[in-house]
This record gives sequence, C-alpha cells and structure tokens, in this order.
Amino acid sequence: AEYMGKGHLNDYYKLLALLQSELTMHTTSLSLRKLLCWMHEPTKRLKHMLIVADPCKELKGGVLASTVHTFITHGDQGMHALLSNIMQVTCKPLLHMITRWTTEGELEDPYDEFFIQKHRNVQGDHFWTQKYSIRTSMIPSFLSTQLVTRILLIGKSINFIRLHCQDLHWAMDPQVLALLPGEDAPLDPLTGTYEGLQAFVDAALLHVNKRMLHLLFVRFQFTKHVSAIKQYLLLARGDVIQNLMDQLTETLNKRSTEIYRHNLIGIVESAVRTAHVDLHWDVLPYLDVHLAPPTHAGATGWEIFSLMYKVQPPLDVVLTKDMMAGYTQLFQYLWQIKRLEKGLASTWRKHMCVGRGRAEPVQQLVLQCSVLRHEMLHFISNYQYYLMFEVLEVAWTEFDEKMNNAADLDALIAAHTQYVSTLQRAALLTSATRPIKAKLDAILEVIFQFGNCQDNLMAMLSPIVEEPHEYEEDTDQMETSTVSTHRPIEDRILILREGTEQVGALSETYRARFTDLLQSISVNAKPRPNFFPTPSQVTSGSGSPQMHPKDLEFLRYLGFRLDFNEFYRSMQEVKTLYPHTSYKYPTVSGTPHSTIHTASTASTTQPPTPLN
Repeated sequence: AEYMGKGHLNDYYKLLALLQSELTMHTTSLSLRKLLCWMHEPTKRLKHMLIVADPCKELKGGVLASTVHTFITHGDQGMHALLSNIMQVTCKPLLHMITRWTTEGELEDPYDEFFIQKHRNVQGDHFWTQKYSIRTSMIPSFLSTQLVTRILLIGKSINFIRLHCQDLHWAMDPQVLALLPGEDAPLDPLTGTYEGLQAFVDAALLHVNKRMLHLLFVRFQFTKHVSAIKQYLLLARGDVIQNLMDQLTETLNKRSTEIYRHNLIGIVESAVRTAHVDLHWDVLPYLDVHLAPPTHAGATGWEIFSLMYKVQPPLDVVLTKDMMAGYTQLFQYLWQIKRLEKGLASTWRKHMCVGRGRAEPVQQLVLQCSVLRHEMLHFISNYQYYLMFEVLEVAWTEFDEKMNNAADLDALIAAHTQYVSTLQRAALLTSATRPIKAKLDAILEVIFQFGNCQDNLMAMLSPIVEEPHEYEEDTDQMETSTVSTHRPIEDRILILREGTEQVGALSETYRARFTDLLQSISVNAKPRPNFFPTPSQVTSGSGSPQMHPKDLEFLRYLGFRLDFNEFYRSMQEVKTLYPHTSYKYPTVSGTPHSTIHTASTASTTQPPTPLN
C-alpha cells in the first residue's frame, strides 16, 4: 500500500515545499482562498488513496491486485485515471513474474506473491502433475481461471522441455515474444488487465505444446514404445509370446527357489530375437524380467514370473509407475490364461497318444476327458478372443486416434490413462467387478486342476495301454480268479474308476461354476434405472462399489461371447423345466458316443462379433 501511493505522496510533498517557499519569500500574497484552491485536488487524491489503502493493509500479490481492482470502476474521470495509475503500479511486479514464467520458465517469487507455486520435493514421473500448481488464494480477480491455467501450462512445459527432454537450447519464438505486453504497457480501461496478454498466452501455449509433442513422438519415439508394450506386455505379438512360452515352460515348471532371473533374461532375449524384424529399433534394451516374492512354499515359476518394460524420462511422465503397474497386472492375468491354453493343448496330445487303438474302457475314459477338455478350451478360446480382439484392439484403435490428435501433453496423458483403464475394466480387474472376477478365477482354477489331474491320470494309464488285449482278456476272467493272483488287474480297474470319478467331479464343478458365472453376468449386465449413480449411491448396501456404465457394457459383451450360440442358456432352460434330467458324461461301463454334445460342438458357425 505504501509503494503504490509513493509517487502521489511525493507530488504532495513537492506542493507543500512550493507553498512553504511562497510564504518564506513573501514575493506573492498567499491567501486562504488561494491555499484552498491549491490544496483541493491533492487533498481529494489523498482521500481516495486512503480509501484504497485502508483495506489493503497486510495484503500482497494477487490478493492486493484484486482489492485495488475493485475500486477501478469509478465514475469520475480524474479518479478513474488516478486509480488506473495505482492499479498499473500494483500489477507491475505481477506482470514481471508472468513474463519470466512464460518466457523462461523461471519462478521469481521470494515472498510467495505469485499465483503459481513450486513443490521442491516432487521428482520423477510426478513432475508434470505435482511439481507446479496454482495458488488459488493469489489469483487476481481480473484474470480468468482458464487464463491462469494456460499460464501455468506454459511455464511447466518450458521446464519439461529443458529439464526432462534435455532440450537446453530451445527458446520461445521471437514472433510470439513480440505479442507480450511490456511492463509499462497501458491497462485496458474496461477490464483493468493488460491488452494483448490473452493473445500472447494463446500463441505461447500453442508454440510450446507443438515443440513438446514433437520431442515425445520424434526424438523419444513414444508411439513405438506404447506399441511395444502392447505387443509384449499385452501379448498382442502372438508368435513371440508362443515362442517365449515354449522356451520358458521347462524353467517355469520348477520351484520358485530354483529359478534365477539372469537365466530367464537370456531366454526372453532369445525368443524376441527370433521374431523381431524392426531393423531400425531394438526393443530388447527395454524388456526386463521381474520375479515377485513367492506367496507360498510350493510356488512355481509361473506364479512369480512377469515381463517388465523399462521406461526412461521423459516418457515416464505419460508411462508412470501406476500405469506400468497396471500393465504388469494385465500381463500376469493374460499370461496365466495363455498358460492354461497351452496346458489344454498339451493334454490333447496326451489324449491322442493314450486313446487311439486301446482297450474300450480306456477309450471311454479318454473320451470323457476329451469332452471336458473341449468345453474348457471353448471357454478359454472365447475369453481370449474377447480380451484380445473385442477389447484390446478396439481400445488401441481409439487410443491411437486420440494420441495422434492430442493437442498437448495433458490430452496425451488422459488418452493413455483411459486406454489402460478400459483394459482393466474389460479384464474385470476393478473393485466393482471383483465378485464376478472371483467367479471367473474359480473356473480358471478348475481348468488348472483338470490339467494336473490329466497329467497324473495319463501317467497311470500308460502301463495299461501298453497291453490292451491282455487287459481285455484278463478282465473277463477276473470274476473267477483270486484277488492275490489278479491284483495288477484290480489296480488297473481301480485306476479307471478313480479317474472316471475325478473327471466327473471336475466336470460337475466346472459346469456349476460356469453356469453361476453366466447367471451373475446376466444379472449384473442388465440396464440400470439410474444409469449414472449419484455420489450418495456410489456404494451399495454391502459396501461394494457400484459398476460403472462401461463395466456393464463390457459384461454384456463378455456374456455374449461366452455363450454366443446360447448352448448353456438352452441347457439351463431344460434343467429348469425338467429338474431330474442331468448332463451325463460317458463312463467306464459304456455310454454311446452319439449322446455327447458339448459347447464347442453345438454350433460350428459363430455370429459376427459386436465391436465397441
């Protein structure tokens, strides 16, 4: 307050000195009337200055400028000029700080008067979102929120270009600098702000955004990095992933304590080199292997292995630690599904070796296993198709379009965040879809148990299938033989019966869990009366979050994909109408093969897939 009236007080003191000299020299007669005329205007100015200065006590920065600005709309032309002059002097330091921030990215604010503040302890991938922020209390009332935000982005972008992108010699375009108002520039008489400030901010922001995106996409090849993450962490590169799984299977089957990271890195490099064809860009320096701590004593390599992607500045501003953690979560989930698919394929090969040309009871048991394996493979294949094509490819297409049309770094970050969020929602990895995810995981657990059961069963059946004719002859004579003499034959019959019971139990469990999953999807995917819940309805009575409309949309796609031919739906309707009818698998006693129908053979043609 003292600074803004200093010039006017000096004029007042000069006037007093002049009047005092008039009285001292006695050259002119100074009457009271003349004195009143001399003091009228200075006294009027001092009164208005007092009115302005009184509420400005203890104020500084943007708050001080806002307070002075409230007096500028004065009807008296002389007073308006006086207050405009005070306003210009008050805003001069503010304009200087804006100039330094928007041209050099430097924050000169020793007394915390500027509306932009710096947080010194913020480093790494949080630079863009947390390093600089707006000090709301210091925003001048005559500057709009949009203008202040754009001023923040300009300085933040300059620091990002120079510090993170290491483009130290970059400077603002002289044509843009020509639009910057000088510190002595006049104020707009209507708004009380500097003329041309808005035009300069718009031009400067466009210039720095163009340079920043050019560095990210050209020098640091952001598009290639996110494409590599899609190919390797989201398993979109099928040939490499299949080769990688084939080479890793033997190692990952070991206990977690017997696995070493450097061995896995060598296998990963070998698998990638055999299929990587981009001669101008090497992805291997960015791929890494992470071994998580085992969750239990008998953990294998499958449970602790995950593929990582190393992100370096400045790309870590977009590919933050949280985003990379989301990618890792998606990789582990897709990797486990791929493992189950490979296990079912391996089971098929064992069935072909054991079941062909063997004894009738063995063939029937293998047939029972094959029927269940077909259903499980049908589920895994359709679920993978849903994740990889109906979700991943559609989400990537949308992200690629937004990425190419991004006007600034914030738009790029928002597009990438939405892309990862879409993948997590589709894979049921959000808190709202956790109950359905648990039911799906229960199905995957049954498939895993089936694979272990088949490994043990096929190993026990191997001695039987070596002598099928002897087995058939000895079976006919077993009733008239003693137990001690034909103990090996009894063991073989026991193996077949136990195998049949195990497979039957697994099939009943699988079918029950699969039906429960479809029913849960059907119930939760129904349109809600209140499609967009209010904040008070974010949680349900049980405390679990309500599903986002996007979650409901993905559930409808998933339900259609898993039962696209309505086989399970029709089977459930039959079970409802005829509760005493049950689905029967062939047993050792014999069941005609023609009575067996599975989800994978019920329909050979699939309807066109709905795309988002």
